[in-house]
Amino acid sequence: MSTPHTMFEKIWARHVVAEGPGGHALLYVDRHLLHEGTTAAFGRLAKSGRRVRRPDLSFATADHYVLTSPGSPAPDAEVRGMVESLARYTADQRIVHLGPGATLTVDLEAQTVTAPDGGRHPFEVDAFRKEMLLPGRDEIGLTLGFEARIREFEGRHAREMAWVVPRAST
Repeated sequence: MSTPHTMFEKIWARHVVAEGPGGHALLYVDRHLLHEGTTAAFGRLAKSGRRVRRPDLSFATADHYVLTSPGSPAPDAEVRGMVESLARYTADQRIVHLGPGATLTVDLEAQTVTAPDGGRHPFEVDAFRKEMLLPGRDEIGLTLGFEARIREFEGRHAREMAWVVPRAST
């Protein structure tokens, strides 16, 4: 019999590309969310003559050093430079860049995200979770949808196991 695994262990195992000594692992990352602090990595790629392997699975937005709450002060010159570099590098690498004020459209039914440039990006979602999200239900809403069946169960349970179920006070 196999040992049970946590959800984390299962996800980890499904994404291991290669394992090395000392427990080191190379993991496959399905999506990359980049921010203005990652521009140094773009510079290293350019210097070595390489490109981003899967730009279609990468998205960028300036939200790490740039304050995004309403009324936040404008970034200083260093941060502005990082934001401008991010815009240049992502354009060069054909990565979706969500600049200030950009809007994404998420279509849960079609399971796509539409970027400001019109690019449509598919995403996966568990069928059960999708069925709950479409009408705006959560776990509590799901449970409340079974209220009649819960009452029926409680009644049957109280009759069949009267010694376990305390009587309701009147």
